[in-house]
Amino acid sequence: MESTPKKIEVYIIARDTAKLGYVFEPAVSWVDRTYTKREIYNGKERLSKRTTFQGWKCPCCGGQLMKEEEGSIVPMEHGDYFNKHGKPTRRKNNLFCKSLVRLYKNSDPEKDEYQECRTPLWQAKNKNKRSFSGESQSSGGASPRKVSPADLFKRYFKNKFDLGTGWPV
Repeated sequence: MESTPKKIEVYIIARDTAKLGYVFEPAVSWVDRTYTKREIYNGKERLSKRTTFQGWKCPCCGGQLMKEEEGSIVPMEHGDYFNKHGKPTRRKNNLFCKSLVRLYKNSDPEKDEYQECRTPLWQAKNKNKRSFSGESQSSGGASPRKVSPADLFKRYFKNKFDLGTGWPV
């Protein structure tokens, strides 16, 4: 596969062997807690919008997902899970939850032990699940969808093959 072939080469790959992995989708949910506050000043009513929380939430511990940026820790933004085309993208900083979870071995929070959550933030995409909403539809026992062989070749063997066919073996 490293050098160009000198004659026609044929590779036969079983259909089940080619389906090695899953298409992943984020398991996290985007939380936007914005409310409208009514205020009355000098007899006039005024509405003001306030945001208490906006960001990604861990599906297990419920903590806000943070990332390290320029030596400080900041909340993850909407673009940390999506690329410039709006497709979900797995990156090194958004694979696992790094929130500290209290173990409650001691009654004093300052003396208690903490541990990283380490929950996976990506799950196998289920074809009966609405995209990125987290709400499931009625599932009829469908299992998560595996990667098609064409996607596998496109991803891992880019510019290596001229033609691929799906002849049954």
